Amino acid sequence: MNFNNIRSAKQLTFVYFAGLAFAIIVFHFSLFNSTLEDLEELNAKNRLNKDLQLALPALGLGTKNLTVSPYSSVFVGLESLPENVSLPDPLELNTLYEIDDYDSRYYDFFIMKTTRQVMGKMQDIYLLHYDDVYELSEEQMFQTQYKQMLFSLILLGISLFIILKVSDRLTSPLSKLSKELKQRSVNHFEPLSLPDGGATKEIWQLTSRINEYQEKIKRLVERERAFTRYASHELRSPLMVMKGAISLLGHSKEPEFVERQRLRLDTSTQEMDLFVTTLLSLTREEKIEAPKAYELKESCIETIIKTHQHLLEDKPVNYLIQSKSPCMIKVPESIIQILVGNMIKNAFSCTFEGSIRIELDQNSISVIDTGIGLKDKPEQADGFGLGLLIVKDICQKYGWHFSLIDNPNKGCTACIHFD
Repeated sequence: MNFNNIRSAKQLTFVYFAGLAFAIIVFHFSLFNSTLEDLEELNAKNRLNKDLQLALPALGLGTKNLTVSPYSSVFVGLESLPENVSLPDPLELNTLYEIDDYDSRYYDFFIMKTTRQVMGKMQDIYLLHYDDVYELSEEQMFQTQYKQMLFSLILLGISLFIILKVSDRLTSPLSKLSKELKQRSVNHFEPLSLPDGGATKEIWQLTSRINEYQEKIKRLVERERAFTRYASHELRSPLMVMKGAISLLGHSKEPEFVERQRLRLDTSTQEMDLFVTTLLSLTREEKIEAPKAYELKESCIETIIKTHQHLLEDKPVNYLIQSKSPCMIKVPESIIQILVGNMIKNAFSCTFEGSIRIELDQNSISVIDTGIGLKDKPEQADGFGLGLLIVKDICQKYGWHFSLIDNPNKGCTACIHFD
């Protein structure tokens, strides 16, 4: 998109205010001019009607033209009008017309035609009005108006200068923010610097919201990188086990050997199915809940442990399930299998001797091990592997709290609080 043709907020503010101020000045001048013209016509019409009443007695004696006042004249019949007076066409009765005749001594005069009973018959009477004093006054008023307009234009210039400075002060933080965003690379997620004291509340809010969105995007990118780093291992490990088991099945037909390979295949299949189910659950926006709360029993934990028990082969490690109080949950069993399964898998993988304790409480599930702890783990995203990243994402989705901390003596504790 070409941004060169788009005006800035500063330019738009200046143009809008300048246009509005100019329109107000033009409207004021037009209103003044229209008011003067209306007053002039009203004054001329009232004057002619008054002068006609004064002239009627003289007209009744046969006078064809009469100068009623220094500003008004009355003529009976078209033939009595001065030759240099041009009449408008058409000339309607009792309607005032303004005539601009540069060749007549009645320059810029008003004329009105009416009819009256004169000497026993209806006669056309022409009324002419010319007031050079009013014309002079009108010209002086226009001069005064021009001076006022000049003063208004000066005030307009001063106002626009002030508006330009104010708009520059208001839009400068926004321009700096836009410039900073433009100069950043797509992988730059550091928080934007908050604007200086000249910024408005809206600019502060905008900067804060952008920083919040950048933080969310940063977490999403880190999560994607972690997934890319560990998804290959999570998927390839069971695949390698399956390929190995299939290969071994071709070398022996002993029932015990075949059964052992079948169990390996079944375990690897369950791991892959659990992993795929986990990813699908994370892509759903809505939270899936069970119809009603139910108790998480030790038998369900035992079933989950059997899926990952192969990780404890040839290790001097024992596990214990403790239920301090009934643990009531309201999510599908598959979600619990994902959560507890990943916690147990992490504990089984990182514990080489000692014990692992799974504790069930009213509002929490804890997995406590005597493994290598967080400090001795290999470098991983957020300090733990993909399995616990998935646990953390599910907890965020359901509004639960997940924690992973080192134990005082040895190992670490993974805990999910449901409240």
